[in-house]
Amino acid sequence: MHHPGTAILQRARAQTFAARSLIVLFVLFIVGCSDDRGASTAQARTARGSSAGAIELPSVAYKPVALASIGTIEGTVEIDGDAPADSVVTPTVDQEPCGTGFPDSSIMRRGSALGNAVVWLTDVKEGKVLPVERRTEIENENCRLVPRVQAVVVGTTVNVRNEDRLAHTTRFVRGGAGGDTLARIPLTDDGQVVPNEHIAAKSGLVDVSCVQHPWTHGFIAVFESPYFALTDASGGFRLDSIPPGTYHLRVWHERGASTIEREVTVSATGISRVEVKVKLR
Repeated sequence: MHHPGTAILQRARAQTFAARSLIVLFVLFIVGCSDDRGASTAQARTARGSSAGAIELPSVAYKPVALASIGTIEGTVEIDGDAPADSVVTPTVDQEPCGTGFPDSSIMRRGSALGNAVVWLTDVKEGKVLPVERRTEIENENCRLVPRVQAVVVGTTVNVRNEDRLAHTTRFVRGGAGGDTLARIPLTDDGQVVPNEHIAAKSGLVDVSCVQHPWTHGFIAVFESPYFALTDASGGFRLDSIPPGTYHLRVWHERGASTIEREVTVSATGISRVEVKVKLR
């Protein structure tokens, strides 16, 4: 005959073992999920590796002033040498809504003319007023980010939108792989919009990706001054209302081997022409 205390002790031990087993399973589940996210992130970083080494956007503190005279910089950005061969992106998940394959959009060009290159003045300290309207938008559409590249001024609110009937988690990282995560925005509904004021709170290059779809990525360049531009499909750009003086102009492209810099002198009421060639990889 068993003593009643023995039965109580056995039940207590069984409950303790069950509780410990649940804890172990929970920890393993969390670690497994973290490893999955890490694998996706690593894959995304590999896809975005072309931007490494040219990730910073140097600039100086800026203040608006009344301008007595102004000049303009106009120019073009072209590919230096042969353009890399076209490639196809092959989604690995959600192929029904995302598609089984589509052309890579990291290089937008017309002949040798290079679009989606970011152009800016690094050392302009004062000049024209900053834009009053500071709001931009980035969309998850067909498992891609639209626009792929954009440039904004500090303090811009970013509306993160979902146009797909599936879940996305849009991740914003300052400075590329290994940088600070500024936001992780889950999007679950078609037409959902989430505004965020932290993404463009400071200057720098923000790398954008989707956790679930690692081939999806884009860039938001954030500047202190309003003297920046994005080249169009013909490789052209224009910076206007610049105080006369000598400045350093930089050009960055996500597939560029390096950031290109040119010294430009701006004269009152004049137009300074700049032609830049960028070697792609």
